[in-house]
Amino acid sequence: MVETAQQSNSLEVIAQYLRNTSPQAQQNNTSHPTDVISWGERNFYIPTEASVPRLISFLPHQKTILRLFFDPRYATALGCSPNFQTLVYSTIKKSGKTAIAALIARWVAETWGTHAEVFSLANDLEQARGRIYQAAITSIELDPRYARKDKGIANIWRVIERQATYLPTYSTLKAVSSDYKGEAGSNPTATFWSELWGYESEASIRLWEELTPVPTRPRSIRYVETYAGYDGESSILNELEDRIKKDGYRLTLRDMRSLGFTQEDWPFPDDPLPFYVHPPTRTFAYWDGGLIARRMPWQTPEYYAAQEGTLRPSAYRRLHLNERVSNDEEFIPREWWERLVRDIPTLDTKTPIIIGADASVTGDCTAIVAVSRDPANPSQLAQRLCHIWNPTSGHPLNYKDTIDATLREWCSKYNVVQIAYDQYQLHHLMTELRNDAVAWCKSFSQNAERSVADKQLYDLIKDARIYHTGDPELAAHLNNCAAKVPKDDNTRLRLIKKSSKSKIDAAVALSMACHEALRLNL
Repeated sequence: MVETAQQSNSLEVIAQYLRNTSPQAQQNNTSHPTDVISWGERNFYIPTEASVPRLISFLPHQKTILRLFFDPRYATALGCSPNFQTLVYSTIKKSGKTAIAALIARWVAETWGTHAEVFSLANDLEQARGRIYQAAITSIELDPRYARKDKGIANIWRVIERQATYLPTYSTLKAVSSDYKGEAGSNPTATFWSELWGYESEASIRLWEELTPVPTRPRSIRYVETYAGYDGESSILNELEDRIKKDGYRLTLRDMRSLGFTQEDWPFPDDPLPFYVHPPTRTFAYWDGGLIARRMPWQTPEYYAAQEGTLRPSAYRRLHLNERVSNDEEFIPREWWERLVRDIPTLDTKTPIIIGADASVTGDCTAIVAVSRDPANPSQLAQRLCHIWNPTSGHPLNYKDTIDATLREWCSKYNVVQIAYDQYQLHHLMTELRNDAVAWCKSFSQNAERSVADKQLYDLIKDARIYHTGDPELAAHLNNCAAKVPKDDNTRLRLIKKSSKSKIDAAVALSMACHEALRLNL
């Protein structure tokens, strides 16, 4: 980062402020206690693999994050006096974000005065009880003093479904769904937003706008824990990220030293120090990403090797590198399909095959593709036949002389078990083939069923469980495919065109044929 004159001046202000403000003075400020770390180590229980709960302990970088978030000296020194209002903890999956957020939610409820209201928001993809609320309640339930029959800890916590009350101060921790209009206009001490990339509905956007920090509380914050979202979709998160990174500034190692952090506090001399501050909105963020973000002991090379072999490339980058991605991505790398060419024996009259058919009259082309079990390995599939017709501009295809004639020919020469087809253009033709007893013709849904089939085809190609004859037109159709990936379901994707002029009909036909071959277990 190029240091500006303003930042150079801010360093002098920081150093002077910290010289004049002792940590002991801040610890004695009971109205806004800052020692969330020691509170957590005394009070916040987490589950373990051995089913024996233990109190949380922090790694060095977590302690640094919490100190920066909640010690008012740093907010003042960085131009956000008297406190930060919006706090963002963004890093890769499985980094303890939810546990930290739940701990802070409980700490606020228990130490920030009487009748504090703490809201835990569930995003559009979650149930009413979001993850932060559930983690906070779990920590209470793991406390040795917790009595299940009383639903709480005597004289300390009472838990009733979506609300927990801290009895000494009558502060509440409440689970709120993203479309819960009743919270608009409320006066919360703190709101906690889990996986902000998933807040997309109009209702959740309005709730985000309504539940801003309020001036009527001695201190009010909005806390976000999330990993990256999608371009063009995760609007709240993307606007927040752009504002912090483009309009704010990133702390340097010199900033950290001026803030009083020693080598012992921050033992990462080569770390990019992913802290950002945006003074106009009093926003402070820890926004980590890339390989260096893998700071937890369980984030091992073996874990990431397995994840990389399982996830789509964009999903891997979003979840495990914290990169914002497009929801439309390349279906497969070209080399994945090229490596699967094999000299497959000529199709005989006995081998069962499935045909997929996708058709158009004028704009797109029409394609039929046949698959069978791989003769060399019956646990895999083999693409055996492919025929594509491209309509001439202004001259629609004559189905009778093209696809109808070829399908009848294939059915007479080979053991066709089924033709799977898109009924939008082919219903009449397939009805005639069925009535003439040419083949069993099955209409294939182009909605939910197709999204499962397309993901199945992706897995077959990625895992090298399908081989093909090297047909160049089929390869071209696969290379023309992008994939539309649902945000909330890793078991589905949808083949779409990379551009309006792309032809992908043969890829769609292949997808339907493979799905039916696996479903029928040929």
